[in-house]
Amino acid sequence: MNHEFTQDTELKVVVSDLTYVRTQNNWHYICVLVDLFNREIIGQSSDPRKRFSSSSKSVRFG
Repeated sequence: MNHEFTQDTELKVVVSDLTYVRTQNNWHYICVLVDLFNREIIGQSSDPRKRFSSSSKSVRFG
């Protein structure tokens, strides 16, 4: 990407972030999908296991 974080077309570049947070006695993973065109969150999920599939299924491209 050459650090081109400003895009002129919707859904041309989608980035993700996976992080984890501690809850009372365990950890939860949070995945967020962001469209770089308008910085809109287009998908998200949280799960006690680290997996991306549940957030990617919630987004329809095209």
